[in-house]
Amino acid sequence: IINTPTPTTAGTFTVNKDFSDNSTASVSITASCSSGTVTNSPQTAREGVPAVFTITGALAGTTCTASEPTVPAGYTRNQTDCQNGDPLNGSCTIVNTKNSHSFTVNKDFSDNTAGSVSVTLSCTSGTVTNNPRLASEGAPAVFTISGATTGATCTALENPVPTGYTANQTDCQNGD
Repeated sequence: IINTPTPTTAGTFTVNKDFSDNSTASVSITASCSSGTVTNSPQTAREGVPAVFTITGALAGTTCTASEPTVPAGYTRNQTDCQNGDPLNGSCTIVNTKNSHSFTVNKDFSDNTAGSVSVTLSCTSGTVTNNPRLASEGAPAVFTISGATTGATCTALENPVPTGYTANQTDCQNGD
């Protein structure tokens, strides 16, 4: 019986980070490979500065995967490119897309007037990107909120109230 050592090699695995809004935030990335030892996992990565993992003792045909265990608040993670078993010395990209939501404020004049009013929206997190907006009967103010975290609420305020009218804004002040 002759035992011949199985040839092993060392290599790297590069994980690129892409934020849809080009954020400069750093995230933690972990890597694992089908053989060998990843000697420096986890690592941080940010857009333009990838995590480069070192693998020692890898067998021929080794593949690697990576993940981002914690997603930054206000983002949705897509790590499918790093989950398909990329080859040793290969690379992949994890993309974080900034969440975007809409919020609609309807306007009702009791006498059905055709006028419009200025409506301002504020939210407990995220950025309202189109503020203030005009609203009238049949043409609501539709706001876009990006980067809001789970559980964020918003309130709307009409200002100024048209002359000769009294505003009832309680439906828009309850943190929807």
